[in-house]
Amino acid sequence: MLRKCQASDIPGIYEVESRSFKPDDVYSVELLKFLCAYCRDNSYVYIADGEVAGYIITCIEGDAAHVISIATDPKYRRRGVGKLLL
Repeated sequence: MLRKCQASDIPGIYEVESRSFKPDDVYSVELLKFLCAYCRDNSYVYIADGEVAGYIITCIEGDAAHVISIATDPKYRRRGVGKLLL
């Protein structure tokens, strides 16, 4: 199920982030909270089996869109989650 990011999704987003990127590249929980609030109109999570399977944080400024972060949990890869998020 695809839906807009909510504050309650932050722990799940952080887990996906941690499993998807090198430790030095993982956004902090605080930064993820800020980004999901600031970019809330254009940030989505994909929920599968009751958990965050993937997410995209996108900000639109003027006529430009910026994908801040996108990731799919490794156990949900190769199932079209990333394509759906884009």
